[in-house]
Amino acid sequence: MNDHEPMQRAIRERLRRGWAIVGGVVLGLGVIACGLVQPSVAPTPARSTLKPPPTFHERDLCGRWEWQSVFGSTEVLTLTADGQFVQVYEEGDPAERYKTRGTWWVELRPSGCVWVHLDGMRYFHGGRVLAEQGNRLPPDGMLLSFLEKCEGQAITMPDKVILSVTDRPQLPRGIDLLFPKSGRENTDASMLLTADTAGTPLPWPTAPPR
Repeated sequence: MNDHEPMQRAIRERLRRGWAIVGGVVLGLGVIACGLVQPSVAPTPARSTLKPPPTFHERDLCGRWEWQSVFGSTEVLTLTADGQFVQVYEEGDPAERYKTRGTWWVELRPSGCVWVHLDGMRYFHGGRVLAEQGNRLPPDGMLLSFLEKCEGQAITMPDKVILSVTDRPQLPRGIDLLFPKSGRENTDASMLLTADTAGTPLPWPTAPPR
């Protein structure tokens, strides 16, 4: 027997034990690491407030809607269940009063947006001339484009107004009606539901906003 053979066997045994320990540590770290890794979950996208709440129903639109500017102009829009509306707009001092009647209907968009078409309604938020011309530009009568904010696209409204139903949990029935913009307005304009069709004031939500 080689005099060095016992020593070599001892060295090989120590190396074998050392690699076994290292392997166990690596395996243990792998198990711990795998335990710490959680499956990725895609975050739920926030629902746009420019779309109506999930509980929205067409009947929620019936009632008296109001808008008022900081300069004192007022607009009242009454929608009834038979698809009729009455619009009353007042401005100036002494006030000039405009009253129109027409029909309304709801369009459920593939995007999830909801548009309320009001055939015959006048758009006063871009000026009186625009309202009187049915959203056409003089002298050639070209239709003016408006920015509809729910879908972020340009629309035209010949002799009508299109309002978007938006999610407002702090308001009666949790909705309001948003006007499109012609580019002449400084801020967004929307109508607030204040009463039912009989004129009875609607209660405001008392629960915290969802």
